[in-house]
Amino acid sequence: MERAEAIETLRQMAIAAELLDEELERAAALREAGAALAAAPPGDWDAWRRGQGPLPVSIASPLAEEIGLLVEAGPSAQLVGRLLSIPPGIADLLDLEGLDGERVRRLWHEAGIVTLQQLRRAALRGQLAERPGFDADLQERLLGQILRRRRALGRWLRPAALEVAARREERLRATRGIGRLERAGELRRALETVERIVWVAEAADCEQVAGRLVAEGAEPLDAAGDRLELRFPDEPPLEIVVVEPERFCARLFLETGAPAHARDLLGRLAPAWEEGWLPRTEEEIYARAGLAWVPPELREGRGEIAAAGEGALPALIEPADLQGVFHLHTTWSDGRATIAEQVEAARRLGWRYIGIADHSQAAFYARGLDAARLAAQAKEIARVQAAIPEVRIFHGVECDIQPDGALDLDPGVLARLDFVIVSVHSFMQLGLEPMTARVVRAIENPCATILGHPSGRLLLEREACRLDWPALFAAAAAAGVLIEFNTSPQRMDLDWRLIRAATAAGVRLAIDPDAHQLEMLDGVAAGVATARKGWLTKEQVLNTAPRREIEEFLHARRCRCSSPAPAGIEPSRCSGPAPAGVEPSRCSGPAPAGIEPSGTPPSRRPDAERAAGD
Repeated sequence: MERAEAIETLRQMAIAAELLDEELERAAALREAGAALAAAPPGDWDAWRRGQGPLPVSIASPLAEEIGLLVEAGPSAQLVGRLLSIPPGIADLLDLEGLDGERVRRLWHEAGIVTLQQLRRAALRGQLAERPGFDADLQERLLGQILRRRRALGRWLRPAALEVAARREERLRATRGIGRLERAGELRRALETVERIVWVAEAADCEQVAGRLVAEGAEPLDAAGDRLELRFPDEPPLEIVVVEPERFCARLFLETGAPAHARDLLGRLAPAWEEGWLPRTEEEIYARAGLAWVPPELREGRGEIAAAGEGALPALIEPADLQGVFHLHTTWSDGRATIAEQVEAARRLGWRYIGIADHSQAAFYARGLDAARLAAQAKEIARVQAAIPEVRIFHGVECDIQPDGALDLDPGVLARLDFVIVSVHSFMQLGLEPMTARVVRAIENPCATILGHPSGRLLLEREACRLDWPALFAAAAAAGVLIEFNTSPQRMDLDWRLIRAATAAGVRLAIDPDAHQLEMLDGVAAGVATARKGWLTKEQVLNTAPRREIEEFLHARRCRCSSPAPAGIEPSRCSGPAPAGVEPSRCSGPAPAGIEPSGTPPSRRPDAERAAGD
């Protein structure tokens, strides 16, 4: 076991002792052991691994021998099973002053609160104060701690900033004397988190704009020249640049791009800029520099100016390009919407298909599904599909990647599903090599279709896992496994900074909401804006394809999934009806008892639906 893995295992064992067994003394001893191991010089650890020194955990405890065996041999299967039953975000709750093991247990089991974001939402709604063992004072203290953490990071999730921006803009636009008002800065560039909300506004002077916001309770922070800064309580700072109408477009350009982008372009415009030339549109600025117009999302100084000069900028994906999404959770696990409600929401958005992917059985905290419950869910999906044939329902699962890289469900069960999302939800702090080996093994499993939220990060809450991204991308490309861009506001994962490397390696992406509630479907469009920052095109995303192509793709992937055999995995084991025109003989083999293919086979779709064309 690597040092980082041992430290993380001891940490999770302490949490298990506190939350599952209520053994507080044991939990304290395990934490002490983890802290001692973390504090020990790496050289001591290496010496012990070579058998040249003692185990660098100096604790006088009956646990010493047990911990030594754990670090030397690794966690047992029984221990792994116990640790997998604990939600990964719950350790963050235990770090808050005022939340002991008993309170965290109750939040988890009685309210389903297992992350800082969920705790924050409950506190903002006043729901914590109503719970036994809590009161209004503790609720405010917890909310204050979460807010201070976020302020210390100095960043805000993009959806929260978008909500604030829309609300403030409505008031500003109604103010006499304020003309055009446009967002700039990080919000316009669609970064996943922002430091502040920036606008460029047409107005006679700053006082006119500041007066409106101060009257509504804003605190003035600074005013210099044509720029003013204000803040409302518990909101991102606001920055407004006030300009005359003829200078609006030039200033909007300057306030939008990252410094490197503006510097590269202005170098091509220096003579005209110095002569006082004032552009009427942003497009005119780029044209004057001999460049194609660069979308705001790409203005990061990452090669876009050179590409614009060579006519090599990609045609970026648009939200309207999506024909459907995968990775939707329902009330069968930890989602808040039924299957029928998810399908109706997809129909409202104009999507042609969706993929239901509730958690697998290892996610006890999310009421994950085993083989029997997946079979029962398949029958409900079939009923909903018959009632709403316009939206094709693909039946999948979000299958946990276990610490050794194995999947949480047997191949015989997975082979009966339309798709399998494989995701890491536990043991997030493994070292670079063991974590990469773990994820690559899951990718190479013939049952895997999509790697879900690949880095495991939670923005402003949890760092990304350490992974060898080139190795991971190579494995995904070789296996034909998709990598997910997860539009959940807390994830936005795969990080947009890695998307170009992924697509260059031959990886195709799926853009998915990881939706646990219906509102997250509406947020997909905002997520696509951030995905565009990775130079992502329509052709590089699976779920821009028409339904017919998706059916054929998933059917071919399912043919790879089979039960293990002594000589290896046979690609011919697969079952369920093939799309019309695909030879049924390509896939064969008995299904596990009770598992039925989901959805309505394409060959049985109503004639009117087929005539609509895919």
